[in-house]
Amino acid sequence: MVYVSQEAQATEILRDIAKQVGFSDEKMNENLEHNLYLFLQEKKYLIFLDDIWNIKTWDQLRDTLLVNSENGSRIIVTSRHTNVGNYIGATARYLGADQFLVPLDVLSKDYALYLFKDMISGPNYENEVRKPLREIGEKIVDKCGGLPLAIEVVVGMLRVRGMSIPAWNEVLRTMTQIPENNCLKLLSLSYNDLPRNLKPLFLYLGIFPENREILVPQLIPLWVAEKFIRANGNQDDDVENQINELISRNLLQVSCRKSDGRVRSFRMHSLVHDLCMQLGEENNYFCTRNNLTKARDVTIVRRVTTNTSFLHENAFQDVKIPKLRALFCFYNDVDLFKFLKDNAPDLHFLRLVIIEFYDGKVVKVPEEIANLSGLIYLKMIGNVSEIPESIRRLRRLQTLEIRSTDIPEGVLKMKHVKHLFLSSLIVVKKPHGLPCFKSSTDEDEEVEVDLPNIQSLDVDFGPKLSLTPSSVKKLTSLKSLGIQVSKREMMDHVFPAEPVLTNIEAIKLKIHVSFFDDIPKLDLYEYHSLKKLNLYFNTAHDITGKVVFPPQVMKISLRRVTNIDDHMDSLKKLSNLESLKLKKCKGHKLDFSGEGNFPKLQLLMLKYTVFTKLVVDDYGIPRIYKFIYEASPLLENVEIPERLRKVMEKEIHEEV
Repeated sequence: MVYVSQEAQATEILRDIAKQVGFSDEKMNENLEHNLYLFLQEKKYLIFLDDIWNIKTWDQLRDTLLVNSENGSRIIVTSRHTNVGNYIGATARYLGADQFLVPLDVLSKDYALYLFKDMISGPNYENEVRKPLREIGEKIVDKCGGLPLAIEVVVGMLRVRGMSIPAWNEVLRTMTQIPENNCLKLLSLSYNDLPRNLKPLFLYLGIFPENREILVPQLIPLWVAEKFIRANGNQDDDVENQINELISRNLLQVSCRKSDGRVRSFRMHSLVHDLCMQLGEENNYFCTRNNLTKARDVTIVRRVTTNTSFLHENAFQDVKIPKLRALFCFYNDVDLFKFLKDNAPDLHFLRLVIIEFYDGKVVKVPEEIANLSGLIYLKMIGNVSEIPESIRRLRRLQTLEIRSTDIPEGVLKMKHVKHLFLSSLIVVKKPHGLPCFKSSTDEDEEVEVDLPNIQSLDVDFGPKLSLTPSSVKKLTSLKSLGIQVSKREMMDHVFPAEPVLTNIEAIKLKIHVSFFDDIPKLDLYEYHSLKKLNLYFNTAHDITGKVVFPPQVMKISLRRVTNIDDHMDSLKKLSNLESLKLKKCKGHKLDFSGEGNFPKLQLLMLKYTVFTKLVVDDYGIPRIYKFIYEASPLLENVEIPERLRKVMEKEIHEEV
């Protein structure tokens, strides 16, 4: 299923489809349309394109998606515009495809009431809900005008208020004051019903573009930087709790969950997003760049967002925003960059800058960005280049993320930065100074870094870069590390016999063993703080006798590890292991049986992992509650133990 916003680009939609069917980055970045067309020719598929707004978007998609497949494939398209639906049907007929146009009206009274009852308490509605409440419920449904979204949101309000007559009567009384068929007014009830602490968090989501899939891990540092959430070590849980509250009220829709059931990403219905935008600007919570000149008082605007590709010219001309705190740019906005260049010294309160776009030409980041002296969070990814060396002068910066074609050398000498996320092909050197980085086409060169306060470091500079032993010794505060390993020496430098990273809590290694013969021994036994370990290999690799797992580890994820059964004796003795994920691994007998083995394991994932026998009894893995299994194409007739089958069936039943 693909959500199509009013401003969606055809390339974005095709990339979304390609990602869902498992395309590699290489296939998505080169000849995407051709690769997807060939892939669909061989498959029986169902594609659901939700809410296509215009004919142009369909014209750009049809040649790739309307494949002459005889496998019974289908494409379902929804649109709020009848002329778009008619046009799509006409083009389908012209290309020889069967088509059925189904006009969608509001729900009939009976269906609306059925939806309401099902969402309140399912098939037990008549038994669980008292007659007086059922009578009020029917009146509430009538006020929803047959709109499914309105029913969904109102149900969310009723759930929170509880099954009491005064509570339901209060909702009904409020709804009677709203003109009939005024959907935004009806949805605004849910906003008014939010607790005080949730209202700003809900409005904040209107800053993002319509139909944007918002990742919870990316939202966490933003809300911490905005001081909505305290950085007390529990900020991940605190943000997730707030998101879950909005989901329970049916204001957000879950897009993806993690393997442990927690929310990874979510979306907002386009009408709810419209409400968010309207309320956000009415309350001066944020301002879209197109409306800066219309703002009641631009001098008190705290947040500005470019969340639409329809850009008015000269939106920033002669505009002064002295109280600006956060700036978001999700589309290529030349005027915004000029505004930053001209006004940076005066933006004393600006704390967050998020530049994240892939449309249009590549934009050069102005040198003057270094004059944003109050900046604590800076993110620049997509079509941005020539990141200036001057950003090293941002003394208050705590979080820096750059995903660009080039990165200045000074970023690994920013002693005050706590969280650093970098990805690049080329590292620009100073004209007169010792090089820290290099182009991936140069000779191998080690990296000298100086980050004494760094807590999170995630670096990808391609296959020819390494870290020096002296650099690693300066990472004494490091808690989370993610690196690409393409040289054997790098493993020795980062994980010497005498542990250096003694405070490390999470490690993610992507090891390119195709660049060297074999990995050295990775002994993590003395890393007592290490709770999460990810080891990924670019080709199948045997690590027997090469890896010693940390004793306190709680989560392990392994990819492309062969002879995985050789490690079962070590894994089953890890007393705190709660999650084990084996992806594209190979083995023979995977034995999870035996009393006392895997005592705390709750989640087991076998994804495209090849094995001949899976052994589970009534004594091993006593706490298992989630089993995720995706069979490898190379696997034939392997029996899944009954106990694990029951775990999967129970989970499916609970989801339904």
